[in-house]
Amino acid sequence: MIKVLIERLVAESLESSYENYIKETMLEVAKAPGFVRGEALQDKHNRRHYLVVSTWTSEYYWQKWFQSRERKAVVDRLTPLLEVPEKCTVLVNF
Repeated sequence: MIKVLIERLVAESLESSYENYIKETMLEVAKAPGFVRGEALQDKHNRRHYLVVSTWTSEYYWQKWFQSRERKAVVDRLTPLLEVPEKCTVLVNF
């Protein structure tokens, strides 16, 4: 299993739009093969800093989702809300 950490910094005053989109996104990604679970989090000290942590059965399935047209549609909706491009990190237990 792997975990994926996605960090996003949302532009000022666009937080509620981001939160609405990310709720829809979490419902969409839940249908993806290999997806185990995920959660969307907000930094308590920086309300524009958001994290998504997801667990996948393998990196293969994460890459399949990452390159899918469904994810591209999600990213196309979220990107205009971001101050900087999202950062994705694939994590494994050691």
